[in-house]
Amino acid sequence: MKAFLRAFLICFITVSAVKGAVDTLGVVVMDGQILDNRELEREIKRYRSSVLKDYAYQLQTISVADFWDTEYEGVTPKKKLEDKALQALKRLKVQEKMLKQKGLWPYETYQDLLTERPVNNERRKMAVQKSEIIYGPVEFTEQSFFDYQFSNAVIKLKQLMEGKEIPISKALLVAHFEKMKKDVFIAQAYTFQQVEKRVKTHYLEQSYERFVDSLSQQSEINKQ
Repeated sequence: MKAFLRAFLICFITVSAVKGAVDTLGVVVMDGQILDNRELEREIKRYRSSVLKDYAYQLQTISVADFWDTEYEGVTPKKKLEDKALQALKRLKVQEKMLKQKGLWPYETYQDLLTERPVNNERRKMAVQKSEIIYGPVEFTEQSFFDYQFSNAVIKLKQLMEGKEIPISKALLVAHFEKMKKDVFIAQAYTFQQVEKRVKTHYLEQSYERFVDSLSQQSEINKQ
């Protein structure tokens, strides 16, 4: 019963307090550059449910009407959500910068990406009508189109970074394998040769994430 009540309240708050949560008034600035507020709004929508879940254990005692503006331990859910969205956006933007440097991101502005979405959707609908194979949904939303384009570009970026920005050698992979034996492979007695491809993939993923972490720490983002 408690679980049902919490789930109901989460759904109710999500529907009834969208305007309170998605507050993108103001100017978003990253490293001196003004960003498109719609990008922050996209990330706020992405993380709204996870923030609600973070507060789920308190939902039986709070007022639903002013949930987003009520302080819990000195911080409002709205502020927590905004901060989380800003940090996520910062991480995306430093990657976008790398993609542009490598010629993998054709969009000069966020509006350029939004303009391409309906064109892409129409092209996909026509392909389906012709019984052609497409990958992904027939029609993208704003968020799913960004995620699709971004994730595909990042796959290519990682390939270009291998052996350059991300150093790689057998010695590094063997050392990484020894670390993985303490958690990933803790229950299996694999040899390096048996899992070399998995080790390489895991190594490249972690190295890429650390590289992005480093760039993110050197950047600043805020809403003024």
